[in-house]
Amino acid sequence: MKLIRYYAFILFLFIVCTGNAAGEQIKTFTTDIAYYFATSHEGKMKASSDFLNNQQILDIPYELGTWEGYELEHNDENLSFFRAYEDARDGVKIYFIAVHAFAESKLHTPEVCYLNDNWKISKRGYFKLSLSDKQFETRYFIAERDQWKHYLSYWFMWRDSRRRMNDGCVMFRIAVSMDTVSEETARAKIKDFITHVSGYSPYTRHTQEVEKEQETSLTEPFIHRESEYFDARKETMEWLQKQIVPNEIVQSPANDRRNLILSYELSKDARAYRYIFSKSSLYDNALAVIAFTIEHQFETASKIIDAIMRMGGMDGDLFFTFNTHNSWPNREDRGGALVRSGASAWAGYSIIFYLRAMLLSDPDAIEKNSELRDYLKYAELIADTMLQRSVHDESDPRYGLITGGNGSYRLRMNEEKNAVEEEFVPGEVLWSSMEHNIDMYFFLRDLGNISENEKYSAAAEVMAKSLLEKTWNMGQGQFNRGQRLDGPDEVMALDCASWGTFLLAATGEKEKALRALSSSEKYRSLTDRGVGYKPYIEKPVYENRKVNRFYFPSNPKKNWTDLNMMWTEGALGVSLAHLRFQNIDKARNIINEVLKYRTKSGGIAYSSLHIAHEFSMAPGVAPAAWLIINLGELEQNEIAQLFWDQ
Repeated sequence: MKLIRYYAFILFLFIVCTGNAAGEQIKTFTTDIAYYFATSHEGKMKASSDFLNNQQILDIPYELGTWEGYELEHNDENLSFFRAYEDARDGVKIYFIAVHAFAESKLHTPEVCYLNDNWKISKRGYFKLSLSDKQFETRYFIAERDQWKHYLSYWFMWRDSRRRMNDGCVMFRIAVSMDTVSEETARAKIKDFITHVSGYSPYTRHTQEVEKEQETSLTEPFIHRESEYFDARKETMEWLQKQIVPNEIVQSPANDRRNLILSYELSKDARAYRYIFSKSSLYDNALAVIAFTIEHQFETASKIIDAIMRMGGMDGDLFFTFNTHNSWPNREDRGGALVRSGASAWAGYSIIFYLRAMLLSDPDAIEKNSELRDYLKYAELIADTMLQRSVHDESDPRYGLITGGNGSYRLRMNEEKNAVEEEFVPGEVLWSSMEHNIDMYFFLRDLGNISENEKYSAAAEVMAKSLLEKTWNMGQGQFNRGQRLDGPDEVMALDCASWGTFLLAATGEKEKALRALSSSEKYRSLTDRGVGYKPYIEKPVYENRKVNRFYFPSNPKKNWTDLNMMWTEGALGVSLAHLRFQNIDKARNIINEVLKYRTKSGGIAYSSLHIAHEFSMAPGVAPAAWLIINLGELEQNEIAQLFWDQ
């Protein structure tokens, strides 16, 4: 008998302990005021219960703070419950309805019920609710019938922004009886009530304890200690925010493209406007996540991560770029679409960067928060997909590296039309880019550390070793552009010097890192505004001779070395490398040169020269985000210092 009691006690302890652990996990839901399509009112709500689990909805208690509830009779089989709650402080009454459904046909907006029951709706609008660090909007209306008057608020919730109905959807509807209260008081009552509902845990933790934990888990807003660049930072962040769709350019993006960022700001009379006005590069979205995270704009960063996850679907394979005004490319219509390993690595890295920022304020943040756990799982999915492109044959010159992706475009001369055309070439890209593998190294390394999965850490180590053994060019003092099936691709690219500096520093190769940083100065050039940086040296501008002759008839062998230009994104990669080695003055000088290319709108021109098919003079997301990374590093922003750290 004593033995039975002992095991029963052990079982009780296990249930209590695991229950408390589960209770500490915070759920994050995507919310909206409509259920068929996403709207501009989409937001996020935190709660201590899983409201996508109908049983946990049913278990919401009848006593919530000062609110005391009871069941109301109804004959609607679609309702999880219909309850009345009364505030013991002043007698204000609310009516709370929850609907849990796996099909849109089971849902409808509350206006339908009220109108069918002969109520008159006198006013409609929206108001915001903030719970912890998340904010969402509710739809409200005022309804009247006979002597009754209700202030009613409602919203819908999904597991995440992919809004898959097979995961379930929940509607919360809260009606406040306005017998003695104003609209303002009604909204305050709804806020108070839903705060208690969201703080309720099925594992017996007290609402106020959960609220306190959520509030203290937030990272404090970054205080800008460096005033010199305050205006530049502020205007750059405002510009980045305006690039997110929907915006003035793409007012009604394809439903799954919401919250992607437009890569360029183009005037409507630009020749390329109709081709790229709505383009959103995966790389640019990843950079935007990093920039918004550095600036503590976590909600915006998470919405872009959500958009990346929607674009990747269930297989984690991401296209290089997306239209936002329509749904190309997608799994069914992908003709002409590219997949690039480097861009996918950046997407995964941006998610891990965001997670690392969350862990700064709470080492248990991922364990506690369902949204962060989903992000980690998706980063792992991207990595698993990418690792399928790894070369495992030790006799192959590309051993340990990943290949480039799928699909490519090549330039060709159409003699009949006397014009240059872009030709899509389908199929796997067998070349291994040094730049892509640098991106992948930092992604795998940090993913391995966070997930504690050795396969990612091991793959990163093999990749770093292969890069050092196969692509380090001792004579040039930097990495080659990449590896082909037949050996090294010895084209000299700026990123392989500047970005290579970070890889070498991270792998303990300080002397090589300093040499690579020194090699980046080979790409300096003089422009009409001062000092610039070019992307290549000792390479024809166009590798196709006929194309090079077409664009430079007076100098058919035109070389990048001959060009004087400022490539702002590349220059900021150099300045960040100087910052890591405490070359503060050199970094400032480069940053100041880049800031000469700020536009009236707050953006930064991507290049000082227009080079067809290669570089645009339009303001771009890439230099804007790299500027934020640089300024964060310069000002010792704790989050910025996570970027490609050692």
